[in-house]
Amino acid sequence: HNEEETKFLSKLTEPMYEDKVILAFVCRLDQDKGWPFIMEAFKQFAKDQPAWLSRVVLVIAGDGQLTDKIEQTFGELDIPTIMLGRILPEQIPSLQKRADICVNGSETENQAIALIECLATSTPVIAPRAGGLTSFVSDKSNGILFEPGSVHDFGQSLSELVMDSQLRKSLDIYGIRQNI
Repeated sequence: HNEEETKFLSKLTEPMYEDKVILAFVCRLDQDKGWPFIMEAFKQFAKDQPAWLSRVVLVIAGDGQLTDKIEQTFGELDIPTIMLGRILPEQIPSLQKRADICVNGSETENQAIALIECLATSTPVIAPRAGGLTSFVSDKSNGILFEPGSVHDFGQSLSELVMDSQLRKSLDIYGIRQNI
């Protein structure tokens, strides 16, 4: 690891995050990447106060038009969030390996390179059942697909992944075999 990468990884290994499930978001922070849906979903989760929400930390890598709005939204919801900004391409695999779940909210994605990279690091993904995502995310095999636009379905799927470490491990194992 070079010095830059070591500093970057140290943010993710702080003791306060030790028992947390890390949800990684690696994408542009723009509307077409599903951020309005994700922010709305987390507002709903915060209102409903599900047990799993206190177990997560969000790690967001990327920048874009919604950067400030995303930071403000998660700050107001009091959800631990690490905003990494744009990271170097060679840092992405380290983030994805450290993550417990990679999240994608885009319904218009044809090739979500970051999700493909997640699968290559054997980190389970959660994504909408839409666009080109279904061609490489196989529901309950290497990730979980949720009904596009359904906060309820997204919440159920995400809570299942957060609360069930065995499910994450089984998707992880299958992810490795799937991508060899």
